[in-house]
Amino acid sequence: MREATFIFKNRAKWQQLEDIVDGREEANADELSALYHTTNDDLSYAQTFFPEGESQAFLSPLLRKLHYMIYKKRAVDYAYFIDYFWTEVPSVIARRPLPFVSAFLIFILAFLVGYISSYYDSSFVRVVLGDAYVNKTLDNIASGDPLAIYKSTEATQMFFGITTNNIMVSFIAFIYGIFACLGTVSVLLNNGIMLGSFQTFILENVAMKDYILTVWLHGTLEISAIVLAGGAGMMLGTSWLFPGDYSRFESFKVYGRAALKVIISLIPVFIMAGFIESFLTRHTEWEYFWRAIIVVVSAIFILTFYVVRPIVIFNRSTRN
Repeated sequence: MREATFIFKNRAKWQQLEDIVDGREEANADELSALYHTTNDDLSYAQTFFPEGESQAFLSPLLRKLHYMIYKKRAVDYAYFIDYFWTEVPSVIARRPLPFVSAFLIFILAFLVGYISSYYDSSFVRVVLGDAYVNKTLDNIASGDPLAIYKSTEATQMFFGITTNNIMVSFIAFIYGIFACLGTVSVLLNNGIMLGSFQTFILENVAMKDYILTVWLHGTLEISAIVLAGGAGMMLGTSWLFPGDYSRFESFKVYGRAALKVIISLIPVFIMAGFIESFLTRHTEWEYFWRAIIVVVSAIFILTFYVVRPIVIFNRSTRN
């Protein structure tokens, strides 16, 4: 693409951004963020293909001014933390939603494979979960506490072990996306089949409400975060598989950096999930109401920041 064509293609968007920066037009935080991210992509493209061109000279100071407008009111760190979840991460998902939708569908498919396979072949669960885990759970069932597996380890030790493992899984799901998404798909399939098999196995001996209000006490955050990590990995892989107007390397750099924001946002999610699983899930004697509150609040958090907000930002950006 010649620089003149590049400028003509994006001139209207840049003019709108210049009007906002100069105070001739107003925009809300979502619109500012969407404009910043798309124009930053344009600057990266210009720096690669037109390093001495007028587009880079025009965009660089414009983006610095916009960056100041967005961040000048952040007097304390917690405000940035809130904005990171409220604007930056949802903007990443809004810009490329297909990898995250694909990750979700792959995980659901794997879950159904695990569930149906274990339902029709009771030996399948041993293949997936291992004899030691299955035998331990059967012993717990015989003793009258099928979900005692969540009480078998000291809480603090369990917290560090589970949290570290889940964060490692999320980074593996992300990094493996570089291999044409195949590594990420493998992680999603493995975790989905395990969950489906586990659900079939447990529901043979546990009432549905006990299963949901115990396993999904922490699973709402944990499983959602694994799927989102898979989406970030798919985004990394598709960045060079389908670069669009960018070169493969430039697309990989731009969208890989964006996908990493999602992974970083999942670290506190995994920490909270690990805390719930280690310190709260073991209390199966708690009233159903209080456990249901935790499940519902967890679901609202995930849906708000990783589903609803990206949809809102996407819809606003398409209207501009």
